[in-house]
Amino acid sequence: YFEPIIFILNSFVDIIFYCCFFISVLFAENPEDKILSANFSMPFFNHGTTIYKQTGNADLEQKYIDAINMTPSGGELYVAFYELNLKKIAEAMVAAKKRGAKVQFITDDQYVAFPETGEAIDPATKEAKAVFEYLKSNDIKYTIRMPSGIMHLKTIAVTDSKGKGVIAVTGSTNATKSCIHGDNGEKNPETGVIVKGSKGNANNVIYIKNEKIILSFMKHLKMLATNR
Repeated sequence: YFEPIIFILNSFVDIIFYCCFFISVLFAENPEDKILSANFSMPFFNHGTTIYKQTGNADLEQKYIDAINMTPSGGELYVAFYELNLKKIAEAMVAAKKRGAKVQFITDDQYVAFPETGEAIDPATKEAKAVFEYLKSNDIKYTIRMPSGIMHLKTIAVTDSKGKGVIAVTGSTNATKSCIHGDNGEKNPETGVIVKGSKGNANNVIYIKNEKIILSFMKHLKMLATNR
């Protein structure tokens, strides 16, 4: 006799819960914060707007930094970038290490292992080498993937001291000035021609808060770190 009534009451409670959740997201000042706290993924774009104003026209460099800053003491931070020439991202990695986290950097050999021939080298490549040397000087562990295959990831994975997933980040965005912010009319070192300035390529960064996906990314990055 009471089972139908209990079923109806439980269904009513569920409806009220989900209505309250979506209303809170809709009217939140920063709705993506509400979604992230509920273990949803959230994409950010550097060009244009989306249904959430905070996710469009985003500073993707800062999104990388914010994710790295989520690394807790005793946690693990694995960062894989095809190219990294933005020092603020490197500084965030060093700060995570100083907080007591294990930090591992994985990159491709194209931008950090070029021969010192004295030939004209793209300024962005020089910046990438300088950032790499900065990480090395601060005892950040690193793996350089050799030419058996290009290491083309743009991925971050963070876990806490108990191995629980904190956040994973992926997307299309190389961690470079040109890719995120544009070239600002820099001179081509080979031709001497001023390159027309740009606002950076259209890219995205995706925050992931799902536990299984975070741990899947972390497992993959740990495999890459062994250079297998």
